[in-house]
Amino acid sequence: CWPWLNPEIKAGAYRAKDGWFSAHEVTQGFARASAHARFYVRTRALGIETDSGGVSAVLTDRGRIDTRTVVNAAGPFAITVGRWVGLDLPIYQMLRQRVFVAPHPKIPKDAPLIMDVDNDSYWRPETGGALLGWHDPEEHKSEPMEDPQGDWDFPAFTLEMVSRLSPFWTEVVDDLKQEDLSVYAGQYVHSPDDQPLIGPVNGIPGFYLNCAYWPGVMLSAAAGRWTCDLITGRMKPEDNPLRLSRFEEGLAVPRGAFMRGRH
Repeated sequence: CWPWLNPEIKAGAYRAKDGWFSAHEVTQGFARASAHARFYVRTRALGIETDSGGVSAVLTDRGRIDTRTVVNAAGPFAITVGRWVGLDLPIYQMLRQRVFVAPHPKIPKDAPLIMDVDNDSYWRPETGGALLGWHDPEEHKSEPMEDPQGDWDFPAFTLEMVSRLSPFWTEVVDDLKQEDLSVYAGQYVHSPDDQPLIGPVNGIPGFYLNCAYWPGVMLSAAAGRWTCDLITGRMKPEDNPLRLSRFEEGLAVPRGAFMRGRH
């Protein structure tokens, strides 16, 4: 029933209720729903002040913000923010890339997200074209980046990978020009067990973590609610399995979950 798949495929899994969404639109939705929040755009955080009671202020390039609660949700810069309060987080960053292919008549508009778990590639329709990604097993850990750049040869490798399950891509490649391809890059953040770090930090009152989860926006709503419950007391710190202290307590989960941090 799916002509864009390789007929030699022996088995696969399909989740009819899965889908995708726009990270930009989700972010705007969060902002609109936060009627009493104040947003500081184009504002760089420079540091965090503490006193005998814990967190006391955030320093920015537009001034000082007095507060007794700070959430470290800085993505690849979470490790930097942690150091502002003398905390070395056990996390690291890795570059991840994807390529947008301009609209082409052979790209199906109604296909689901197609993932190849053998070579760690994926593709899905996007505004008449498609978004493609591939996990490079030779990618190294990297420092936090303000403006990560994609590799010029990433599209060629990725198109070859996705063609294994969807052979029509070999025909699309024959028509592609350089201006039909756009490469984007970002950083995934990993903890030792590839689970998020969420919750308060022992010894630093008012400092909370909400970081180190590679799915990013896919976990944002649940992680935000989880963090709020810990701040407001609806959840007790000892009932939070994602607390930073789990590594010292021997409660970290074994690594190796299916699709762990690949996409």
